[in-house]
Amino acid sequence: MCRYMRLAGILFMLAASAALLSPQRALADDEPAAAIPDDRARFSASFRFVGSSNEEAARRAAIDRGIDSLFFAIRGIARSRLSDGTKIDPWVAFSFDAEKIRIRLPSATHVSPANGTAVDYVSGSDHTKLTQRLSAGRVTQVFDAGEGKRMNEWVLSPDARMLKLTVTVSSPKLTRPVVYVLTYMRAQ
Repeated sequence: MCRYMRLAGILFMLAASAALLSPQRALADDEPAAAIPDDRARFSASFRFVGSSNEEAARRAAIDRGIDSLFFAIRGIARSRLSDGTKIDPWVAFSFDAEKIRIRLPSATHVSPANGTAVDYVSGSDHTKLTQRLSAGRVTQVFDAGEGKRMNEWVLSPDARMLKLTVTVSSPKLTRPVVYVLTYMRAQ
């Protein structure tokens, strides 16, 4: 019996050592600490819109799907408001410091703590809470206005040349969320 327990103990130690020392385990443990500086360097650039007219058409179709069950008299107002709030910016630039994420667009600059803490953000007469977070090759922005939200997910390609923006606008007033994707390329 003692010999079996010792053999079982040795097998357990080998299995535990293999699990703890495997390359996949080491990468998973090191990833959060190493990913942030690397992601900051990869994102720190300007990108220009390179999407086709198909992306603009998909944005308009997503808006139409989002408002399709609204009363016909307010559908035009909702379409206009959503269209104005989701215009395609011709370029975007990302920068980071130890505590802030800055996303600059022709229409506005979004600055917030890198830790995801919400800050007050005002655009025209719209007051929202803005959160921004960088992790795993993506920057996620959330604008929360109480009666609705907009989430921007900026995802870099593995070579950091292409940037995909997935926009999701949601509100209890919409039939379904407005979701569309835009493509940007790193500026030379």
